[in-house]
Amino acid sequence: MLSRTLKKTIIDDAKNFPVVILTGARQVGKSTLLHVLKEDGDILANEHINLKDLNLKEFANSDPIGFLNNYKFPIIIDEIQEAPGLFNQIKVVVDKQRLTNKEKSCGMYFLTGSQKINVMKGTKESLAGIVSVIEMSPLSESEINNQDELPFIPNEEFLKKKNTQPLDSRDVFYNIFRGFFPEVVANKNLNRERYYASYVVTYIEKDVKEIVDIKDTIKFKRFISTVAVRTGQELIISELAKDNDIRIETAEKWFNVLKQTGLVYTIQPFNNNLINRIIKRQKIYFADTGLAAYLSNIPTKEALETSYLAGSFYETYVVNEITKSFLNNGLNKDMYMYWIRSKQSLSLEVKDNYALKEIDLIIESNFKLYPIEIKKTSSLSFSMFKNFSLLKSLEDKIEYSLLICNGEKMIVNDKKVFFPVKLI
Repeated sequence: MLSRTLKKTIIDDAKNFPVVILTGARQVGKSTLLHVLKEDGDILANEHINLKDLNLKEFANSDPIGFLNNYKFPIIIDEIQEAPGLFNQIKVVVDKQRLTNKEKSCGMYFLTGSQKINVMKGTKESLAGIVSVIEMSPLSESEINNQDELPFIPNEEFLKKKNTQPLDSRDVFYNIFRGFFPEVVANKNLNRERYYASYVVTYIEKDVKEIVDIKDTIKFKRFISTVAVRTGQELIISELAKDNDIRIETAEKWFNVLKQTGLVYTIQPFNNNLINRIIKRQKIYFADTGLAAYLSNIPTKEALETSYLAGSFYETYVVNEITKSFLNNGLNKDMYMYWIRSKQSLSLEVKDNYALKEIDLIIESNFKLYPIEIKKTSSLSFSMFKNFSLLKSLEDKIEYSLLICNGEKMIVNDKKVFFPVKLI
């Protein structure tokens, strides 16, 4: 089994919090990781139970007190959203333990949940201050290649470490097309089409319908596909509504379901008063490129690589890997990752004469900025850095500017960096 970077965060938080909750999309490996940590002795747990078991679910919902008296801590409980009443009773048990034996009040409950909104609602209402909530993603390239995974903050120390790392032999577009769910990566004989087809059906029937009443599953699946082909683009809810012949309110509700269940996420726009005419929309990213390719009806890796979606899928792959580097180290990506698009005037005399300039990604850390452009090319030119002029008013805060591309080696010149995608 591939080692998961996130295990260190779980082990550390189990020493400091009574409750550790692991959230993330279906089949990213939440339950498996906790099982391995239990078997290896990295966390203590008497039992590992799953509330998808109908008998356990009924017991937990009808008698939370009796349930926790019967299944005593330390314990792993999967799919905690199936019994929301347990949150209040877990708080009661934790408070009692902290009063009577505070030294043994950490690592009491390890919970998993694939419906982020229900899990977060339960923690905010009942477990605030005693819980660590950790988000889990599909596998990262670092995990697949058994490499140390650092948060992608491209300062001088980070770049020096990466520059000593040999390029691996990955086929980038094969990996994009295949996807990063553990089962897809590990099982070389797996039929990819059937796996993703089954995933989508189960996702809609088991996850989505527990959150929102979907009467037309065919229309909802078409909606997911519409979002998939927009990965790496601005989020414009009105366009999603129009393309799917649904109300704007419905499109917004359905999109939020995709976010709550970990299928998609958004990057917030960079906001600074020194930059004029910033477009303040979020950007959409599908959390797994393989699933997005399936939903976009792309039949082969070669078809993807030559399609009009190649650039946006390549960008999604890069942004996903950077996102994983933060999440897998227990960090909140929203504190570090932004993007920017701005209307730049071309003429002072002619009204509304402007050009749109965009920077794919901006990493902000320790009051420094690291603007990043992502290009599916191996033909390198410093003219590719031209959009970074958007940040001219903030140039004193820029430590390095990166172009992530298909180059074969890292090139650093006057704080401008050509960064090979195979080093991510």
